[in-house]
Amino acid sequence: MRRLPMKWVGVVLALGMLALTLSPAQADSILVPVDSPGNLIIPDSALPAGYAPDPVQSHTMTFTSLLPTLGKHTYALFQDDGWVTGYHGWLNSNDMTYKAFLTYDFYGFKTAAGAEAASNLLLGLALGVQTPTSQNGLPPDAEVFVDSTGDYGQDLKPFVAVEIVFRVQNVLADITGYFEGGDSKAIDDATNGSISAASSISNWLSEQTRTVKGSAFPLFLVPVAILARWPGRRRRP
Repeated sequence: MRRLPMKWVGVVLALGMLALTLSPAQADSILVPVDSPGNLIIPDSALPAGYAPDPVQSHTMTFTSLLPTLGKHTYALFQDDGWVTGYHGWLNSNDMTYKAFLTYDFYGFKTAAGAEAASNLLLGLALGVQTPTSQNGLPPDAEVFVDSTGDYGQDLKPFVAVEIVFRVQNVLADITGYFEGGDSKAIDDATNGSISAASSISNWLSEQTRTVKGSAFPLFLVPVAILARWPGRRRRP
């Protein structure tokens, strides 16, 4: 076998040291399982206090269901960011004083970075006035929007919609509470009630996280590959 010249020994050793520097094991990731939309359905035992699920109004997210709210452009960007699956849940309030109900939309992504990138797109679609809040319980990145300009029904009754967008690792959440009324008390009650429910939901999402082990890219094999391809001595004919 032909000997490796001394000048190449230094090159191979340098490559080996570089490979060890550039290929540490990837850090473990903390993610919410999103391989199935069933992972994103809040069980009855974890529902926000005072709410009950409405199975008729709840459904798995599909292209057809997302198109009216996201649009083709945003939907395509969601896919580019690694969107996997999602779920639209509908919860009715047990106290019908305000004829209240709440929806939760969970968008599951392959990575936390994908969900974070998509959050900016979703925030751009939120309606209402962005409202600061000092209430504890919401994730640090939560944004609250209050819209008290809508009406519904044949009588055109006023209602308040409070939309809260936040992220828990690789899941982007959009929680919206709807309350009948339009005066300041209705707005305050809607805001407080929606934030309380969103806090409970974010806690449940956090409890679903799992640690996904990282892996190392085998750059350390580069010097081995070089040696393996080093030509042997050719015999003279």
